[in-house]
Amino acid sequence: MNNETITFNQSKLDRQIDKEWQHTVLVARHDESFVLTKYIGNSLYTTYTYFGDIPLGWRNYKKIHNTNGFINGFIKGICLSDTKEDIYYIYAYELR
Repeated sequence: MNNETITFNQSKLDRQIDKEWQHTVLVARHDESFVLTKYIGNSLYTTYTYFGDIPLGWRNYKKIHNTNGFINGFIKGICLSDTKEDIYYIYAYELR
């Protein structure tokens, strides 16, 4: 894999987030991310999860508790899983 061709933080969320997506925030010692998750049943049986920056900060999200706090946040991670329970996010500093 050529690291020079990898570009992070290029895609943003817009106002057309489907209301069926589950949403929350993930706060860790070095990072905070929004988490959007949707399970697609028959015939894919796959859970799509997107992680990204929270432009308003996680404390503001906790106050409003809707996806408006994620608008214009850059997507920085994606997880495809065959179950609803097994969703993983690997931080960039864990790859160093």
